Amino acid sequence: MIPTQMAFGLMAALLNSYVSGVLVPQACGVASVGYFDTVLVSVAIVVSITSSIAIKLTGRKVVVMCVGALGFLLEGVILLTANDEQLSSTAWLVVIYAAQGVGRGVWESTNKAVIADFFPQDAAAAFANIIWSSALASTFGYFTFSKGAANVVWESSLCVALVVLGLACYLGAHWMCEMSKEANAGDFGEELALSKTTLEKDGGRL
Repeated sequence: MIPTQMAFGLMAALLNSYVSGVLVPQACGVASVGYFDTVLVSVAIVVSITSSIAIKLTGRKVVVMCVGALGFLLEGVILLTANDEQLSSTAWLVVIYAAQGVGRGVWESTNKAVIADFFPQDAAAAFANIIWSSALASTFGYFTFSKGAANVVWESSLCVALVVLGLACYLGAHWMCEMSKEANAGDFGEELALSKTTLEKDGGRL
């Protein structure tokens, strides 16, 4: 799950250093950065609430985690492929901040619930890993990402690659967890059947 946490940290660094630091001031002025941040936070709150409701209804977190990854992926792909005219458009900037909001809303809520599910006996250590891995990625991004368009291709490519890696690692971990649950359920069923057989042989009842 560490690549997922690092993807969030790196995407946050890219947004703050390039989008908030360059694109928004050029397109709308420095004073407009706060308005776009409001879009991000508002979307994150809505996503967090709706994700919680969806998980309570379905009992599954995997779809929500995939949606969060797709939010970050959309943001990275836009920055990687859009031209200067598109990136100076208010509508495109709103989409970028909204996409970051989707990813952040999932990361702040469902992602941490998944970590708790994966490591029920070591939750404190698992949450510590969330903090240091995301902070490490953010620190790397803030020190290496330039405030300009010259390096945005490799910066966005790195973010996209890490998002894809994080999603692949999560899906692999999810599959392993499901297989482990099925195996444990099968072992429990065999033990229950064996106990029933033993009791019946002894003339007892289960």
